[in-house]
Amino acid sequence: MLKKELTVGIILIFILSSLIPMVSSFENKINNATEYNDVYSFHVNISEPKYWYAIKMETNTTVNISIYNKKYLSTMINDTPTTRGIFGVQYAFDKDKNFLCIGSTTGYNFGPRDRYFQIDLGPINYSYYNFYNSSGVASRGSSFLEMSRLSGTWYFLFIWYSAEGYNDIYFNTSKPVNISTTQGTNTFFYQREDFYGKLNTGWSGGTIIFNGEKRINVENNLFARFKPFMPSDILFIKYINPMGYSKWLLQIGVNRFFSAIFEKAGPAGYWKEDIMNGMNGEWIFKANIFGVNKLYYPNIGLYGADVKLPD
Repeated sequence: MLKKELTVGIILIFILSSLIPMVSSFENKINNATEYNDVYSFHVNISEPKYWYAIKMETNTTVNISIYNKKYLSTMINDTPTTRGIFGVQYAFDKDKNFLCIGSTTGYNFGPRDRYFQIDLGPINYSYYNFYNSSGVASRGSSFLEMSRLSGTWYFLFIWYSAEGYNDIYFNTSKPVNISTTQGTNTFFYQREDFYGKLNTGWSGGTIIFNGEKRINVENNLFARFKPFMPSDILFIKYINPMGYSKWLLQIGVNRFFSAIFEKAGPAGYWKEDIMNGMNGEWIFKANIFGVNKLYYPNIGLYGADVKLPD
């Protein structure tokens, strides 16, 4: 009788095991990221307000992938604004640096009583900053991306900046691939008041910057955006890479119905707001702005991260 029951038990175990997919998986905690990995999928959960996360995928055959990204970003902690802005960007690119932006979110605080004034003209050096941060900004959402017939080496990069936030990344493939990752916390978000110049003043309906400048020392690779947050008025922005090559953008807007944009660049090509995989060294960002408008908050943004891609 015992032998019969044992035989039935072995048969049941065999049937159940054939119905359950045998997946070799593991959970790995690295710094503030928890990774869940198997041969066909990759999931990472990160509860950090300022972070970047890079995934390197290598395959000798063609594969299809899908990426589901769920995130929450806020300038507030316990309903109190503590940062001036938020952003989240996601990129995909191959080893030949063919880039694709697969998602972008940006927001910044402003209030009707915000004021700042900074001047540096010879013996005259004075600054005054008064930000009430009366309004908070938050973003909650998800995105889904499918890419077909990928081969070789691909990178997927996620960067965000906030006072409070989290990011869930689900990465699935149709065939087994090799995955390696890197991560870090050195993300940044600079706005109009961060460009120290001969003159830089701003209020809720206006911005005036003369010879404003922001310098960033990059240890690894720069992934950033440098762009205006203003549809009209007069703006001239420029960046210079560590080799001395420069790109600039001139925007002249009479009103929201008419504007003209002029651009010119060095040997690297025309103006692009995305600086992708920029070289290490000192980057210089310059801004000259005259914007006065009651309908919007004239601003510029320089945001991104110093990223070390997986080897």
